[in-house]
Amino acid sequence: MTSHTDLSSQLASLGLRGAATTIDELLAKADREHWQPIQLLEQLIHIEGSDRSRRSLERRQARSKIGVFKPMADFDWNWPTEIDRPAIERTLQLPFIKEGVNLLPASADSGATTVDVVSTPARDELGADTTF
Repeated sequence: MTSHTDLSSQLASLGLRGAATTIDELLAKADREHWQPIQLLEQLIHIEGSDRSRRSLERRQARSKIGVFKPMADFDWNWPTEIDRPAIERTLQLPFIKEGVNLLPASADSGATTVDVVSTPARDELGADTTF
């Protein structure tokens, strides 16, 4: 019988990194809850898909060279002097994804880039395209 360590290294060698790191917990849960093989495979696929999506987002963010932005809770609402705070806060609720419209038509120094970048992780979680 193959040990969990061997399974983990074999999964990693196949490129299934997410599954490799959680195989012990996954097998224990499957045993404890008396899962059918199909349930174990479904969970394995879900874990691997989530891990690949997370790593993809991390790679795209690193390649974008955008850098780190403060959270919107720390946004200086006093600058720029003319900013439509309610509109920004509505935008951060991401209604434009369902409606299929542009995020922000904005002029220079309006804070639009900051808002756009800060909302990127949420848009990615919803499966929306996040190109700059």
